[in-house]
Amino acid sequence: MKRQSKFRGKRLDNGEWVTGDYTEGSPDHHYITRNDGSVWQVDPATVGEFSGIPSREGQEMAEDDIIRIETSHSGAVVDTVVVFKNGMFCYDAAQAKTVKNPDDWKQPHDFHKSNWWSFNPMPLTSGFYGYGNPAKTTIIGNLHDNPDYFKS
Repeated sequence: MKRQSKFRGKRLDNGEWVTGDYTEGSPDHHYITRNDGSVWQVDPATVGEFSGIPSREGQEMAEDDIIRIETSHSGAVVDTVVVFKNGMFCYDAAQAKTVKNPDDWKQPHDFHKSNWWSFNPMPLTSGFYGYGNPAKTTIIGNLHDNPDYFKS
């Protein structure tokens, strides 16, 4: 069975998100074609592929989504970004921040900068300590609509 790829991008004419098949017509012309046959020119910087992996709510995660992961072993909560690296969908430790770190957990608050993250990038479905477990993952936004999210 062949895997069907689906992409999203922001339309150039109004900034709205559109999903469908992606075509690069030339370096300056990038398009998303919807199932209904409509074709929209999109900003190439916003184009991302859907992973085929659902979040806790059943929404399909896509590149550049900001996701919140609840760990199963400690109760820690971390926000990070979906990326496509090394031929797989992963979450990126380089863009991560701790939202909740239980007092009894012995890892540093900025554990994404510690040795624990030496596994970066980690596959979305790895399940390592509960990270990457889609049942513990919520989509909370994306980098294109929230470009400063990880700067604070």
